[in-house]
Amino acid sequence: MVLRTRAAAAAAAGDYVGAATHFALIAGGAPSFEEIALGFVNAEQPTALRAFLYARLQNLAPSDKTQATLVASWLLELLLDSVNKALLEEGGAHGASYLAAVDSLRSFLTQYFAVLDVNVALTLLGDYGRSEELMLLAGLREDHEGAIRRLIVTPGGAESALVALRRPSASRELIVAFAPALITAAPAATVDLLISLHPPIEPHRLLPALLRFGERDSSPLARKEVLRYIDWAVTRDLGGGGG
Repeated sequence: MVLRTRAAAAAAAGDYVGAATHFALIAGGAPSFEEIALGFVNAEQPTALRAFLYARLQNLAPSDKTQATLVASWLLELLLDSVNKALLEEGGAHGASYLAAVDSLRSFLTQYFAVLDVNVALTLLGDYGRSEELMLLAGLREDHEGAIRRLIVTPGGAESALVALRRPSASRELIVAFAPALITAAPAATVDLLISLHPPIEPHRLLPALLRFGERDSSPLARKEVLRYIDWAVTRDLGGGGG
């Protein structure tokens, strides 16, 4: 009763963030979680809504996994919205507000990655074009394959996938598995990666999957880059560089 009174008083005084803190501590009864959250939405108070969800997430019992995942997913979307809003307000520049919003997003992912629904999170990050944060989440969850798969179908994401695959810790098996899709999305950059690897992936592991780019209906640019890779592989073998 005391918490409800304090929360209502804070909201009436315009202190929505203070109200959010009190509301988050209410366990059961009225108003419900949904009613409180909807109240902040209707009042157009995104900062208070985030504060409420953060506090609620921190106070949930370990057994409340379903609600924790729901709250975390909602928070992730709100944080992504705040990043976009800051970017728009700063005319596309990476100013202080934008950098602060990105830092909040990354801190949230680092702290709460375990309670997020990975498919929902990867979809949201991909839809918002946040490839760096997508790879951050993948690293935290040790699911680079899922992240690469998601990046490839994200506008501009193939380049980020290639950056991730250039890391010394990147699995060669992932490169082999995703080479055709990456060549489709970013032909020149993918072939640059394949040629630059030391030690290189043996061409016989890649060529069967790449031969389809020689078909008539394949992209001319992809065909050109695959031929560049084949030329490099042949020259390498003739020069005694093969395994």
